[in-house]
Amino acid sequence: CAVLHTYDPLKETKELKKSPDKFYYFRSHYPLRREYNAFTVINADPTVADLLKQMGFKV
Repeated sequence: CAVLHTYDPLKETKELKKSPDKFYYFRSHYPLRREYNAFTVINADPTVADLLKQMGFKV
């Protein structure tokens, strides 16, 4: 899924649950998140291509 490729909240959740004592470390070393228009979706399914464009992805 294009959206989860840009940011996967489950990965962050797992890391925080595994090491809750590192909360402030995670907070100060937050990964850079790009806006959808920074991504190009290649071979998008035609049934979702318009939706991806509306969300800001390049298709």
